[in-house]
Amino acid sequence: MQDMDETSGEQRGPDGVPVKRPASTGDSISTSRAKKMRSHHQQQSRHGAPGYGPSALSQSTPDSEILSLFRSFSERIDAMNDKRERIIKISRDITIQSKRIISHLQRITSAPDKVRILKEAHEKRAQVVDLFREVARELRGPDEHKYRRAVQPGFEEFIEACSFLNYLEKGTLITKPELEALLADEENRPILEVPAQTYVLGVADLTGELMRYCINTLAQSGIQGMATVEEVCRFMRSLESDYTLLNLNNGPVSKKMGAMRASRLKVENACYTLKIRGAEYPPERLLDSFQIQGAFAGSSDLHGDEHADPVDRDS
Repeated sequence: MQDMDETSGEQRGPDGVPVKRPASTGDSISTSRAKKMRSHHQQQSRHGAPGYGPSALSQSTPDSEILSLFRSFSERIDAMNDKRERIIKISRDITIQSKRIISHLQRITSAPDKVRILKEAHEKRAQVVDLFREVARELRGPDEHKYRRAVQPGFEEFIEACSFLNYLEKGTLITKPELEALLADEENRPILEVPAQTYVLGVADLTGELMRYCINTLAQSGIQGMATVEEVCRFMRSLESDYTLLNLNNGPVSKKMGAMRASRLKVENACYTLKIRGAEYPPERLLDSFQIQGAFAGSSDLHGDEHADPVDRDS
């Protein structure tokens, strides 16, 4: 018979040796569960926890699908930015070439062969049209509207150059369909549509070049060029009157109205100086003042920084 030790609570046999109690069912289950947990933790320490280790990216889990989705978004955004940068670069080239056309046409007042000046201007314009063909290839697709603003500065400068060339040749304002006819491929199919707002903004810049043309004409020809200057002045008044009827008090067109008015006033003051004050002063003194004005008109830009950088417009 086994006796109970009162001090330790252990059961002892007849000889006084402690008797080992058999393990219960609950104790065996706890021991087995602890062994399994230790084995699981050791496996995680060697291979990494599922969903968090390096191997999780290659497994087909919801986390990897989200990562691949965001990776596709990143690639698409990079492609859009690269495309916009290409269009901006072409737009800058168009702006530069168009300014060269205008500068070349301003020499017509002093050139002995005006036909050659106009012919060379047509050749330069054809080079700009080739650049627009590159733009048309970049804009091809459903996202054309996203990149229109990137090419607008070059578009406006091209319209200004074409309208100035058309006026020197025909004495009229170039129309929107005539501009779209210029922007055609080798098979005379239109490649780009000229937006109405871009056409209005480009034509508004024409008055600044007409003002320079009038000042240079008076500086070179004096009183003999008065008939040409008066005709240009009437055209500028008519153009300003048409823009006033548009009643665009806000927006980019309203900002150009101030420059248009200033150009017209300069031409009117030049006509006043030569016609009214010409009777009081010798013509040589008046011609000297016109030559100085012509030098300033040729070196300054009436439009300021409106075509400074297409990137700044998008920012």
